[in-house]
Formats: sequence, structure tokens, C-alpha cells
Amino acid sequence: MNRRAKSPDRPQSGSADSTKLEPPAGAAGAFMLTLAGSALLFLAMPPVDWGPLGVLAPVPWLVLVARPRPLARREYIAVWSGSVSFWLALLHWMPYPFPAIYAGWLAISFYLALYLPLFVSLARLGVHRCRLNIVVVAPVVWVGLELVRAHLLSGFTFGTLGHTLYRTPALIQVADLGGAYAVSFVMMLVAACLTVALGVVPESSSPSNPSHPWRRIGPIVVAAVVLAATWAYGAWRLRAIDVEAQQPPLLRAALIQGSIDINVKADPAAQERIYQDHRRLSLEAVDRHDNLDLVIWPETMYRAPLILIDDDARLPEGTPGSVEIARQNGEVALQGLADLERAVGVPMLIGLDVIQVGDGVIDNFNSAVLVEVDGGLAARYDKMHPVMFGEYIPLGSTFPLFYELTAGALPRGIRAGERLEAFEVAGARLAVNICYETTVPHLLRRQVRAMGAAGAEPDVLVNLTNDGWFYGASELDLHLISGLFRAVELRKPLLIAANTGFSAWVDGGGRLRAQGGRRVEDIVLAEPRRCELTSWYTRWGDTPAGLCLAACAALVIVAVRDRRRHRTVQ
Repeated sequence: MNRRAKSPDRPQSGSADSTKLEPPAGAAGAFMLTLAGSALLFLAMPPVDWGPLGVLAPVPWLVLVARPRPLARREYIAVWSGSVSFWLALLHWMPYPFPAIYAGWLAISFYLALYLPLFVSLARLGVHRCRLNIVVVAPVVWVGLELVRAHLLSGFTFGTLGHTLYRTPALIQVADLGGAYAVSFVMMLVAACLTVALGVVPESSSPSNPSHPWRRIGPIVVAAVVLAATWAYGAWRLRAIDVEAQQPPLLRAALIQGSIDINVKADPAAQERIYQDHRRLSLEAVDRHDNLDLVIWPETMYRAPLILIDDDARLPEGTPGSVEIARQNGEVALQGLADLERAVGVPMLIGLDVIQVGDGVIDNFNSAVLVEVDGGLAARYDKMHPVMFGEYIPLGSTFPLFYELTAGALPRGIRAGERLEAFEVAGARLAVNICYETTVPHLLRRQVRAMGAAGAEPDVLVNLTNDGWFYGASELDLHLISGLFRAVELRKPLLIAANTGFSAWVDGGGRLRAQGGRRVEDIVLAEPRRCELTSWYTRWGDTPAGLCLAACAALVIVAVRDRRRHRTVQ
């Protein structure tokens, strides 16, 4: 006997409710709802930056989650298509450096757009098949998928829902409990409450009496209580940071911000100009600010590569030159760094390229070095998280043409660093990271934890970056926002030295204390204070978000089980 199994996301019981707002049906309706939410989220992000709209953005998507009638495959495709438009718009700056990146821009937009239909599908399973309240299901599923996005394919955290609240410091302090994911959780919960209050909710998630006033008022009360508790927690934490701000600064640092677009940086004829511009700004910083402890240059703004020769060095077969010539060039670069520091007169933290010659191998590193008063190198950090399409191109070693399309802007693959080292300056310990490493929350947490376990927990985070690839576009804002959240999560002040902007001093509460301009030369004075607040995120990391991901996995198991059962009864 054939029996037709019920669809996993089909409501199993309940009567019609005349008070319910029925969303538009069909692929066109799904596309328009997706586009409405995407437009709200885009407007909440830079460059428009109307942050409060971020709380409303998920509501149209949750309308699709709450709709009693199952979604057809073409409707999920429509959701994906609407999401693609959001990512193409948000990441419009990706292809600016060179034409080869257009393929990467399309690929990453198509990939990131998959998360929205996956969210709708998993949330519908929780609401309609498992009979769970949408106010619980939506934030859990959303955060679980945000965690996947932060780890999969090297991770990508731009466009995170919680980032839209960066201008409201009191509401983002919960990031020290569960990372930026905690802020997204709160926002999605509030959006789900608004969706229920609109009357777009399946019967299983409502009181038995659909006309009961609690059906509309209750979710608003829940949203208000959650927002008030989040605000109160944030205000409490910020007050503690303000008290600590009365203490003397750990150090006085000048953040040097040049304004060099990537097409200029790649021009060999412009190397001397780049050096002289940054040297001039450094000397101005020393003249303008007394008692500086440190001058910081952005990523790769010291254009002469530092060449290091291993004891057993041997050039790869076919490489022009000799080990002795490479050794001499390395000595010239070291002497240049020493001469620069002596001219400036204070220790310098400088971003540059490092070429290491080993036994038949030449490795390229994106590095930061601390040059002491005597001109020696006190510490070195090699970037641990190279950027896809920025520092290496997938399959580039197999197809060298990919690198040739970048007109020399990309070396042939950056090797990831393997060791951490605390940079000691004026009695303060600095943890250095480079470029997009501030967009990877678990990476910076792992670094802080490792340094702490070695007895050298950092007092200050320092980011050296070069955003001259994007000609002053909103990428600068998105990158800075990521840094603000890392400061809150780890409860460490953050200093950013950025070519073309935004150089910044961020306190342990994620607040901008000083900031450079957009695509202009600037000097930012930073006087960070030690933040003594406990960070649960530093201790537990992604565990809360991991529990949300486990719940998503459970919903997938339910879907697979139902599919198998459906095949069995037919």
C-alpha cells in the first residue's frame, strides 16, 4: 500500500487563522521578500551605514520561514538569487585591483548566497517539522551558519548581521561572551519577535487562541526585555573600561597612514617615493608628539624586501644570481632599516616582505618586524592567514598565467607563518597581526590564548594592513568594523596602521578613540590603556556558537531521516 508522507516542513495540525498575514506565493514572491531583506541589510552596512535597519532586515526572510505552505525548489532558487544580489553589491570593491578578481568576486558571491536558502530551509524544519518556536529556532540556526561561514574555505566574516550595530557600543559588548555571533543572536531573536508580532507565524508557535492579545504583545515584550538586558550589560562593561581609562597609557604610538593606491605600489619606479613619504610622515610624528615609544608603518609599506639566508642555503635550479648576491642584498635591507630607525629616533614596527632562502627553496612571507633603537631586529611576525585572491590564487602554481594577470601585484604565493612572538615595547606586550587576520575571530583568539599560555599574554593588539587595493571604497569600513569586534571579544585595545585608511586606535570596548581619514595621508596618535575585563570568549571561544551549529546538525539529521522514511513508505 502506498502512503504519501507528510513534507518535513508542512504544518501537521492547526486550523486556518484569519489574522495571519499570508506572504506572497511563488518564486517571484520569494525573490521579492529576499530582495527586501537584502536591501535593508545592505542599507544597514557601509557605505550607507543606517545600522538600525539591520534589526529589520531578517523579517522578510522570516516571513518565508513562517509560511505554512512548503517552499518549492524554484522558490529556494529565488531566495539564493536574491541573496546573490546582496553579496555582489556589498562586495562591489573586490575586483578593483585587477581583472582576474572578477571571477573570484562572482564565485564568492554565489557561494555566500547559499547560506540564506540554507537558513530558510533549516529554520522551517525546526518550526514546522519539530514544532519549535520561531523565536528560538531563527537565532540558533542563523548563528550556527555564521560559524560555518567564519571557518569554511578559510573563513569570511564581512557582512555579519551583528556588525550593523558597531556604532552602538552598548549593544555589542555581549561579544565578549560569545563573539560577534552573540550580537547576531540578539538581532535575529528580536527580528523573529517582530515577525511573530506581525502575525506571520505558524499555528504551532502561537497560543491556542489566535485572538489572544499576548500573541502580538508577548513577542514585543520579549524583544524589549532582551534589548534592555543587552544594553544594561554593555553599559556596565563600558563603565568599567572608562574607569580603567583614567590610568596612564601603556605606550604612546604614532600610526603612520600613507595614501598609496595598489597600482602605484606595484610600480618599481615608485618605490623610493613610497619610502620617502612614510619616512617624512614618521619624522613629522616625532616632531609633533613628544615622548613617542613607537612608530608603526602599515603592511608592506617598506618596499625593499628583507632577504634572510639559511646556513644551508642553495638557490633552486634555474634561479638567476647566487646565494652570495642574495646575502649581500639582505645586508643592504637590514642596513636600510637601521638607518631609518636612527633617523626617526624611536623603535619602529614595520610591515614588509620577507624572502627566505633555504636548501633549494625560496619562501615569501608577509611580515612585520620590530626595529629597536640600535637598529637591530627585536622581533618578527609572519602572517599566518594568507588571503585567497589577495596573496595567493587557487591553482596559481599550476597555472602561472593567473599571477601574470595581476600585473605583478601578487607574488607567486605567500607562505603562512608558523610562530608567534610577543613584541615588547615600553614594558607593554604587543600581539601583531596583518591585514585580514582581524576578520578571523578564532585566529586572533587562538593567538592570544597561545601567547598567554607561554606567559606572554599581550596587552595590545596591533594590525598592519594595506587597503590601497580598493581606492577608498566601503571595504575600508567593513575591515575596520571587524577590528572593533575583535577588541570587544578579546578585551584588548587595538591599534591599526592602514595604508589609505582607516588607521585607528580602538579601546577594549570597541570604541574608536582616534581615526585617520579615508584615502589621505595621516598621523594618528594612540595611547592605549590596559583592559582588565574578563573575556568569556577568550576562554571558551566558539563553544556557544558551536552549540547552535550542533542544533543545525540535528535538524539536518531530522531532514535525512524523514526523506528516508518517505522513500520507504512509497
